[in-house]
Amino acid sequence: MTQLESIERDIVTLQESLRLAGLALSEPGLSIEDRSRMQATVEMYERHLRDLEAVRDDLRSLAED
Repeated sequence: MTQLESIERDIVTLQESLRLAGLALSEPGLSIEDRSRMQATVEMYERHLRDLEAVRDDLRSLAED
């Protein structure tokens, strides 16, 4: 598996994690503490996703050259 393929797989995994976290945050019975932890997790996932997307874009650019 190439580095680009690995990054793309990680992006898909993170996108699914974000989707699931969003569903969890919409649960009405979620405690304040759990909601806070889940929100922090979502923010961490979003930062990591942005980083991976930047790496993916750089790798694609290099492949085109």
